[in-house]
Amino acid sequence: MFAPLPATGIASISVSLRRLQEGEIWMGVFAQPDITSQGMIMVIPPGEVKKRLLVQKIMPGQLEVQHTATFTQNSAIYDIVFEFGNGSVRTIIMRDTPFDALPVISTQQWLFVGYQVKRGNNRIDAEFLNFMIQGQ
Repeated sequence: MFAPLPATGIASISVSLRRLQEGEIWMGVFAQPDITSQGMIMVIPPGEVKKRLLVQKIMPGQLEVQHTATFTQNSAIYDIVFEFGNGSVRTIIMRDTPFDALPVISTQQWLFVGYQVKRGNNRIDAEFLNFMIQGQ
């Protein structure tokens, strides 16, 4: 899913995980509404839902640039905030883990929320909560 973003602002979303064994959840900001365009994504990789690391990648190409330490959450709810504008995007995880700003150069930026799975049977059981886009 792609949604247009204002020129500058904040986009935030919470992800409540119940199962993420075979696929990955992707959230990010792109220069065009196309995952093969220039942009960045935050990836929640598969595994135990209450014990996660999150990975930041540059697109296209899925080049990993940063990742968090492993979070241990009783609730399995992960808060992700994107601060965007002036040709860059900065991500903040769990309100206090900032990542370096990455370039996303475009007159119109696009928020992406989606997933990636492998061939065969996959199951992602997640709920997206508290979705907010705020222009500044």
